[in-house]
Amino acid sequence: MWVQDSLRAKVSVATRENNNPLAQRMLASLLITAAKIGGEKTMRSFASIRFARFVAVMMVLCAPLARAQDPVKIDPAHYKVELENDRVRVLEFISDPGDKEGWHSHPAFVVYVVTGGTLRINTPNGKSNDVEFTAGDILYREPVTHATENIGKTQLRAIIVELATP
Repeated sequence: MWVQDSLRAKVSVATRENNNPLAQRMLASLLITAAKIGGEKTMRSFASIRFARFVAVMMVLCAPLARAQDPVKIDPAHYKVELENDRVRVLEFISDPGDKEGWHSHPAFVVYVVTGGTLRINTPNGKSNDVEFTAGDILYREPVTHATENIGKTQLRAIIVELATP
C-alpha cells in the first residue's frame, strides 16, 4: 500500500496546486482500477517514472479545460454584460494593448468588432494564433475555450453575442 499512498500524495499535491478537478477524477479512477486488477503489484508498476510523466502531461493538457470559466466572472475588467436572457447574452469586450485574459469559455457566439486590434489567441492544445480584427468585422465562432492577449498597439472593442445552448 505504500506505493499507492506515495503516488496519491504526489499527484494530490500537483492537482491541489492547479485546482484541477478533472485531474483529480482521473487520478481517483486510475487508482481504483489499478487496485481492482492487480493490487499492490499493479500499483508498483503504476508508480514508474513513465506513469508519473503521463500524469504530469495529462494535468498540464487538461488544466486549462478544467479551469476555463465564464469570462465575465474571471475578467470583469474586460467584459461587461449589456443584455442577458434565455436566448442570448450580449457582452461588451474592451482590451487595451498588453492586456491578457485568463482561460475562459464561450458557447457559440457572434462578434461585432467596434474598433480593431490584434489579439494572440491561445488554445488548450498549446497552439496560438495572432488575429487582426478590423472595425466592422462580423464573425461567427463555434464554442471555444481560450486565453487572449492584446499584442497590438490599439484598444480593441467588440460586442460579443453568446448564443444560448438549446
